[in-house]
Amino acid sequence: MSTWPYDWAHALYVNDILTTSGIVLSALLVIIYFHAELLCLLAPIRPSLSSSS
Repeated sequence: MSTWPYDWAHALYVNDILTTSGIVLSALLVIIYFHAELLCLLAPIRPSLSSSS
């Protein structure tokens, strides 16, 4: 993200070291990713709405 043209992305790094804000953001993104992945794996397969009769 240090090469992104956004000020908030540059604020996550100071002297090429990830700041506390950068670590928190990274951890949050990892948690969101794995939570979404888990929800996709645990989501029940919904039966078709059309009846076969």
